[in-house]
Amino acid sequence: MTLLIDESNLHDYLRRSCVSDYSRQEIALLAATMTCCAEKVCQLLQAGADPLVGGQSGESAFEISVYYAVDPWRHQEKMAFQKITKMFLEKLKPAGLTWFKRLNTQGLSPLCWAAFHNAIDVMHYLLDIGVNVNQMSYLGMTPLHFSAEMNRREACELLLAQADIEVEKKDHHGATAIHHAAKNGAITVLNQLLSVPFVDLSRQDVHGNTAIWWATHNCRGEVAERLLDECAGRHIGVEVIGHDPHMMKSSSVLHNAVRYCSLVVVRRLLAERINLNEVVGGQTPFCVAVEQGDLSLVQDFLCDPSIDINLCSSPVLSPLGIAIKRRDFKMVELLFRQGKRLNVELQMGI
Repeated sequence: MTLLIDESNLHDYLRRSCVSDYSRQEIALLAATMTCCAEKVCQLLQAGADPLVGGQSGESAFEISVYYAVDPWRHQEKMAFQKITKMFLEKLKPAGLTWFKRLNTQGLSPLCWAAFHNAIDVMHYLLDIGVNVNQMSYLGMTPLHFSAEMNRREACELLLAQADIEVEKKDHHGATAIHHAAKNGAITVLNQLLSVPFVDLSRQDVHGNTAIWWATHNCRGEVAERLLDECAGRHIGVEVIGHDPHMMKSSSVLHNAVRYCSLVVVRRLLAERINLNEVVGGQTPFCVAVEQGDLSLVQDFLCDPSIDINLCSSPVLSPLGIAIKRRDFKMVELLFRQGKRLNVELQMGI
């Protein structure tokens, strides 16, 4: 997020910025940009100030002008910031494409920054002068990754229209634009990406996660349903065992859906005839359903003849053990109704 600067805190910002190695020209350019003083910006550019040098917050004058030009809270100054951005682009153009390959302190190139903020005019300009549409950030993310992450419809449309766009290019974590869209619930961009012929929905990142795994793990029910719409025509990786790199836990798509998604998503996964008896982290998806305390969900599982309701890694983690521990007597009664299917001695560790 760009640091918001106005006249009230500009002096303090400049005082802190001056402890860096940046020249007074660049600091003055940052100040002129933040206060939307186009005349002063023009004078400083003519004096040789570099619009790609960052200040104390990290962003350069160029990046701040791009951000403010699309900021809805600054709509009255939009035209002025667009004018300043155009001045920066004209200043940088004679220096060649080398200037536009530079990464800022956050590891983003100008095109990645523009895609992140949906700055369409800037993107058009950069693409027209030959900037690489697949240009990567420090983490290997391309402009398409950023447009997918932020659900930027116009940016994604422009990028997909480029002849040399690599839709399935991976970042340093092995994630494609589809992964980023699914992870962040970017349904609009997801639909755009799904319109690309032969896009691979079963592709896994370095943690073994597919797009449908991320959608179910991050409670993105609408995205999960949209991906399941593609099941009829292609493999989307619903049976993978993925891994949460932050929580250091593994889970299947069905485990995720039972924990985090709506009953609709779970029922659609059950209709895909996937393995209901997958033990991950000591529990089957059925154990997780009992843990959630949703009787209708548990009944949906029990309707499938392939389910093993006794499967668990220990009596404490068994469906019956979980229900008793939760004092969920309705769930206990429902499980006892299963008669011969329920091995009470096994589930109670007798």
